Order: sequence, then structure tokens, then C-alpha cells
Amino acid sequence: MRVLLAAVNAKYIHANLAVLYLREVTGDLPAETIIGEYTINMRKEEILEDIYRKHPDIICFSCYIWNRNMIAGLIRDLRRILPEVPIWAGGPDVTYEAESFLEQFPECTSVMVGEGERSFRGLIGACLRGEKDLSGIPGLVFRDEDGSIRRNAPAVPMAMDDLPFVYCPELDYGGKCSAEDHLSGGEPQHTEKTQRREQLQPIDQPQCMGKLQCREQPQRMTESEAPCRAQQGDGDWAFENRIIYYETSRGCPFSCSYCLSSVSDRTRFRSLSKVLPELQFFLDRKVPQVKFVDRTFNCSHEHAMAIWKYIAEHDNGITNFHFEIGADLLREDEMDVLAGLRPGAVQLEIGVQSVNPDTIRAIDRVMDLGILRRNVDRIHRAGNIHCHLDLIAGLPYEDLASFRHSFDEIFRMKPDQLQLGFLKLLKGSALCRDADKYGIVCSPEAPYEVLRTDWISYEDLLELRGVEEMTEVYYNSFQFSTSVTLLADVKGSPYEFFRALSEFYRENHLTGRAFSRIQRIDILREFAESWDPEEKGRYEELFLLDLYLRENSRRRPEWAKEALTAEAKEEVREFLRRQAALPEAERRLRGYEAYDSRQMEHMTHAETFTDPYVVRLLREAVKNGGFSRNVDENLKNVDKEEPLVDRITVLFDYRRRDPLNGNADVIRTDSPNDGRTAGAESRTDRRM
Repeated sequence: MRVLLAAVNAKYIHANLAVLYLREVTGDLPAETIIGEYTINMRKEEILEDIYRKHPDIICFSCYIWNRNMIAGLIRDLRRILPEVPIWAGGPDVTYEAESFLEQFPECTSVMVGEGERSFRGLIGACLRGEKDLSGIPGLVFRDEDGSIRRNAPAVPMAMDDLPFVYCPELDYGGKCSAEDHLSGGEPQHTEKTQRREQLQPIDQPQCMGKLQCREQPQRMTESEAPCRAQQGDGDWAFENRIIYYETSRGCPFSCSYCLSSVSDRTRFRSLSKVLPELQFFLDRKVPQVKFVDRTFNCSHEHAMAIWKYIAEHDNGITNFHFEIGADLLREDEMDVLAGLRPGAVQLEIGVQSVNPDTIRAIDRVMDLGILRRNVDRIHRAGNIHCHLDLIAGLPYEDLASFRHSFDEIFRMKPDQLQLGFLKLLKGSALCRDADKYGIVCSPEAPYEVLRTDWISYEDLLELRGVEEMTEVYYNSFQFSTSVTLLADVKGSPYEFFRALSEFYRENHLTGRAFSRIQRIDILREFAESWDPEEKGRYEELFLLDLYLRENSRRRPEWAKEALTAEAKEEVREFLRRQAALPEAERRLRGYEAYDSRQMEHMTHAETFTDPYVVRLLREAVKNGGFSRNVDENLKNVDKEEPLVDRITVLFDYRRRDPLNGNADVIRTDSPNDGRTAGAESRTDRRM
């Protein structure tokens, strides 16, 4: 019997953790369980052909808001192509409306509700035994032989320690990575849901959840012998070019009404005695990024602290770990550990959602904005962590003026990325049930995005979409960081800058079109001429600085002057000749040992800047080790005793980039130590 687990992902780099779990929990059964991974960007016909050619006996779909529409079409067509093949569905988008889903899609046989590991194993076992009576399978809503729809009792969730490690099911946990040195208390197994921050204490004694006996316990192999899914030749999983999703907990102790995690009654944790060897597995293989899907990763201080300390002590110089956290929950000792990490080792996603206190109360969110702001500032000042802050448009009590205030407040926290999302009424969430109470109208089609509320109109939302697009293009990309930092501050409201820029795009019929980086610069230059006409020359230098921080572009904007005078060009060449003659350990330009000075000149870019603001900006950036979101703030702290200069020539080193934002390293060519203060180092230096 061949069972196909079909995952339709949002992008190729994404993966579906759920289908990996389902494959592993049936690994001992005499069924062939295979995975088919697709994306919503593929043609439906391509997916149909691939499913058909896999010759499945059972097809299972994992359903989410981003793939619901694609899967709906696939289910209907597959019933016509393979009329005898049962089709099962599961996932959050069908869990809370299983009966209506089966009524809407008579082609579908059953729906697995909630966490699907037990239900899926039960279904596979029943099919292997030829059983037609499915009433004993927990967590199942199914169509009976007479066509009636029946709901079974819910499945008891598996204990987190009983879940397989899907990337290497036979990983050796035999003491190779002890958790004892990373624990300040007992290992938490669950926390009850709470509405109070001070109640977020782990419960040391594990609660027995019952163990799902997926297989007889085999004799553990050594790690080198263990079958690694990333190295198997089955073609359905690889580490290369993929984001690795990983979880150490399920559930959330909070009850934010827009989130599906609010329906869980507790948070369950995986023991550190399992987590730490699994982290080492990723580190040993130099996985580029591991994204934790824990809903509020640091809701247990002991659990988060142990993991962050382990990452700090076992860093491989490559792997990045992504966490979604509550910034106001961070403690001083946690921030101390985070501040000591290699730049780029960790990135944090922090959901703020709104700064309107009425909105925060209405969505049952627990957040201390003052503590959050102070902690974000401390993370930012450490200069080693890429930080995302999130906002949601369309929440109760948030009108356009309120959202503008929220946007400006979050922007002034200087996140590396500001994610502006739109409310989606997730089925099963408290806010979905209370939508009429707040006049929230959303699209009936997935992803069920807000269309209007009692506080915000569809026209307002169109304005916000324009702001979102401009924020993505000109801020989150980090391709225009120095110019946009100044432009956004001209009239005191960053929101107003992005709104006006969006209107400029719309009025000039530029919206929705693809542009090169230089074309985007030209558009922004034209906009700046009316936005802040007195500083045209300053912005032109900032646009060039932004361009060459990102790439060694051989094409210059038509309006740009020559990069170097003849005198400056000779100065740069002399600097490169000196570098080429130095021993490797003494070079400021590292990684060019195999090249002579002429080749180095071709591989780098040099530019002279003369605007007083840009000169000060570059001097400060060089002294402080790179460009970050707060580099403009640092201008206030420029060494007043350093002699003033009317120009500065810098070299852009593309072999050494900032691990947080991808900017090239910047070197002064007119100073023996390139203007860097004694003992100072760039984030690139700290990464080496």
C-alpha cells in the first residue's frame, strides 16, 4: 500500500514539518509512505501529473490558509482521475470545520482533526487490516458507508518526547550532548495557559500524556550510522537550499484572540536531553538556517536559556537560528547571553501587533510595551541580532490614525525588518467567532483576509497595502538603508513617507511593475526632489552609497558624477599596492591573498563622498564596524576632537559582508587603520 503525503508549500525554500512527522510515526508499518512537496506557484496540472505518476493508494493533503484554494482544485480533479483512491485531509484550515469541509468536498473521505500523529497511524493501521469501521480512530471526522458524516472522540496529543526527530529518526541521544550543564532547574514538560506574565513558570514534574508505540525500540546506532533524511536518496527531503523547521514546544500560554494557538489549554515542551543533541545534529551539518516554530519560544525561561546557552557554546560560525519570542518576557541574563552571540547566529521575530492599548485588550494580548521597547533597544544596541517586529492591520479599535501611530512607534524602534501584515480570520480562533461583534468583514476565500472593520474601511486598507509594499521594497530589503533612514525622518512621520511614496508610485503608474535596483533608485531620487528639495545633492550621494553597499555595480546612474578624481584613484591604487605587499595577517583586505593589486581593484569599488552629512555618516560607520539601523543616531556621538574633513574616499569590500544585513565592508583608504578606533571591530570581524 502506497500512501502519498502531499504538501503544497508557499515557496520552494519552505518545508512542511507535519508530513515529515506523519511519515516517521508510521515507519514501522508495512506501508510505503512517501512525500510529495509542491508549491502554490506551480501549475495545478504539474502537481496533478506528479501525484498521478506516483500511483498512490491513498492521498493525504496538509491544509493551510495559503494552499486551501489550490488543494480544493486538486481534490476535485483527483476524484475524476483516480476515483477509487481515498483522499484524506488534515491541518489547521480544516480542523475547525471538518464537517462542513466534507460537505463541501464530497470527494474527500475523512479529516484528521488537530495534531494528526495518532489519527494518521490509526488510519493506516485500519487500512492495512482491511477494516471499514473507523469509529475507533481518535481525532477523525469521516464519511460513513451510508454517506453520513461522523465525528470520533479527539485524539490525546503525543508527549513531545515521543515525537520522532524527523531529520534523523535514529539519532543517538546516548549522553553525547548532556543537558545538565545547561539547566537551572527541572526540564519543563508543560505550562498551563495564563494571562499573567509573572505566572510563566515551568512545571517541573512531567504530566503523563500516554506513549504512542510507533515501533519497537531499536538498538541505537551511532550518529555516523544513523540514516539522515538529508542524505537519503529518496528525493523528498534535502537540507540544501531549504529552511529547516524545528519545534521544541507545542501550544502557547497566552490567549491572543487572532491566533490558533489560543485554543490550546497548555504548552508542552520537548526535554532538553533530546533537544540539545538535535541542535548538535544541525550544527554538525552546518545547516544554513533552523527556524523554530515554537509560538512563544521564551515563555519558559529555563528552556529558552538552556538552548541559547548551548548555541553560544557550540556555534559553528554558519548556522542561523530563528526564534519567535515575546520581547517583554526577556530577562537580563537571557539578554546577556544573546548579546554575546556571534553576529548572525540568531534572529528574533517579535510580534507587537499594535501599540493601541484598547486594541491590545480587545485581542486578549498580554504585553508590556514599555518593557518591550527597552528590551528591543538593548538587543538593537548589541548589534549582533537581526530583529523583526510585526504589526497587524485590521484589529479591533485600530483605525487609520491609530495604525499610523503604531507604525511610527515601531519604526522608531529601528527593527531590521518591519513586517506589516493584514488580519486573517483563522477558523477556530476567538476573533473569528467574535467577528460580528467588531464588524470585521473578511474574504470568504482563503486566506480569509480582512476587507473592512468598524474602524477601518476598504479604502484605508488599500492605503495600508501601498505602505506595506513600499516598506518591503525600500526598508526591509536593506537596499536603501541610509537614504530611507533620512527621508523617513524629514516630516516626522515614517508612515507618511511610505504613504506618500506609494501615492507617487500609483500616480505615475509604477505600482506592480518590476524594476532593477538602479531604476528603484531613480524613482526614489525623483520622489525626493519634491519630498525634500533642498537636499538633492545629499540624497544623490546616499543613493550611491546604498547602491555600492549592496553590489559592485558596473553600471552607474546616468546622473552620477565620476566615482573618483585622478588624484583619489591613485590614492586607492597605492592603498591596494600596500595591501598586496603586506603579510596576510596584517592585511585590512582579507581573502585576496591570491590576487594582485590590479585584480583587487577590479573586485572592489572605491568612491569619494563630499556631502558633510555623508562624510560624517561614513566616518562613524567605519569606526563602529558597519552600517546598522541606528547608524544615524551615532552621528550625535562623533568624536568632536577628530579633525573635520571635506571629503572621504572609501573602498567597498564585497568579500566581507555584514552578516546581519549583507552590506559590504567599508574601508577608508586615507588612514593606516582605516579610521577605526583602537580595539574596534566590524561585525564581519566578529563573524570570522
